[in-house]
Amino acid sequence: DGHALLKDGHHLLLLSREVAENLSVNEYQQRVQALSAENKMDNASADDIALLKSVADPIIEQARRMYPHSRGWEWEYHLESSDSVNAMCFAGGKILVLTGLLESTGRNRDKLALVLGHEVSHALLEHGRAGLSRDWALFSGMWIVAKSFKMGMARFSVALEDMQTTLLPLNRGQERDADILGLEIMARAGFDPHAGARV
Repeated sequence: DGHALLKDGHHLLLLSREVAENLSVNEYQQRVQALSAENKMDNASADDIALLKSVADPIIEQARRMYPHSRGWEWEYHLESSDSVNAMCFAGGKILVLTGLLESTGRNRDKLALVLGHEVSHALLEHGRAGLSRDWALFSGMWIVAKSFKMGMARFSVALEDMQTTLLPLNRGQERDADILGLEIMARAGFDPHAGARV
């Protein structure tokens, strides 16, 4: 359902799943277009593309089994040419893996599966949707307070930053949840969580 609390009960969801996914997919598409224009998209070696496929496909299969709402996603994954060590999964099943991650993991499938499982878990658990809802509620609430107390923009900005700092433990909770689910997904997909955890 579009406006329920997530199953752990501590995320208020003000945006519908559809709106959050559309926003995320649009952000992803803009990034892909920019990277393609810079010739930084999918120009890795055939071996690296095959490696990503061999890890991403089983992870996606498990995600679809465990979270039915992701079965309607148009899953896809791409390699971005970058020395940075990172990967991300946007709502809607859009995965970007930076080539620096392949290098830093020694192209180890279990280590790569750990990272992909974690990132896919963020999308499955709708952490982006929760973050958008929280930011919208925080900004709207602070704006009302600022107008009520005739607070200037400088004081409003400081108050908003203070509130965001207060909410950092929620982000850490999301990281922990994604770690736990990511380990389960990678194990169900046939990867070794013990080897992966060495990442």
